Amino acid sequence: MAIPVTVDQVSQGPNVETDIDECATRPCENGATCHDRVNGYICDCRPGFTGSQCETDIDECATRPCENGATCHDRVNGYTCDCRPGFTGSQCEKDIDECATTPCENGATCHDRVNGYICECRLGFTGSQCETDIDECATRPCFTGSQCETDIDECATRPCENGATCHDHINGYICQCRSGFEGSRCEQLTECVPCEMKSEGSEITASQVWMTIGGIITLIGVMGPFGWCLCG
Repeated sequence: MAIPVTVDQVSQGPNVETDIDECATRPCENGATCHDRVNGYICDCRPGFTGSQCETDIDECATRPCENGATCHDRVNGYTCDCRPGFTGSQCEKDIDECATTPCENGATCHDRVNGYICECRLGFTGSQCETDIDECATRPCFTGSQCETDIDECATRPCENGATCHDHINGYICQCRSGFEGSRCEQLTECVPCEMKSEGSEITASQVWMTIGGIITLIGVMGPFGWCLCG
């Protein structure tokens, strides 16, 4: 009749069978530690692995740890989050404050948005960063003054020639030519009447004759193809 043998008795008897070391074949995977048992073994898995042989990498992304639409990349015993623009943090949980760099100018108020910002401009400024001073006079060309109330006098520079009368207009002028002249500035001679210029006090310069009339120097004659021509 056979007698039951315990593990201790096996180790003490000279003729008993040897316990097979199931760990000898290295059944545990991914660096796990194998512990031999009678007719079996136990695998002590490294962090990040599971299974009877530690063959399965635990998917740390399964719990969806990444926030705000980020992409999760599984790693051994961990994960990394690929954040969408405008977010940061290990789990992309933080909205980046784009107003922190004070991008708005000229005293504007910055409002943070996801991956951006909006500048609320003070009166008189415009632009995405309120960088442009609005020219309130642009809608009233050729006006000046603190409130653009003064019409600039384009006749002040005396643009009309040959004794013409200048009439100021908004953003321009009109020259009323004397007889015998034409052109936007009355610069072109159109009529010549042969004459003799022997007036006292006259001064001939080049091909023109000027005379002081009533304290004003006035062109009264021009050298034409037929001699001196009376102007006006």
